[in-house]
Amino acid sequence: MTTTGDEDTLPLPPAAAPARVGSEACLLLTVIFHPDIDRIGARAWLPVRESGVCLQLGRGEPGFEGAGGGSVLGLEDRYISRHALTVRGGGERWLLERPRGSSR
Repeated sequence: MTTTGDEDTLPLPPAAAPARVGSEACLLLTVIFHPDIDRIGARAWLPVRESGVCLQLGRGEPGFEGAGGGSVLGLEDRYISRHALTVRGGGERWLLERPRGSSR
């Protein structure tokens, strides 16, 4: 039996992390699992403000840019609700909500 050591294991990028695009603060989302393995590693930069942010996460939004650039696409997985989550907040305080009526 062959085993692999820790040196063979690649770390996953954070699924969500603060980032900057130019001088604008952003929330960076990274696809860490997808049935189409070419989509893994795609990223979405969501602009944030100190307060009043309301972002939709679901099948079609936000758009994720592939690791090599190119097209910006939603997750487009039929097992993900069209409106799976709402992200509200700003600054240091964020809330994930499942909208009423959304499927799981």
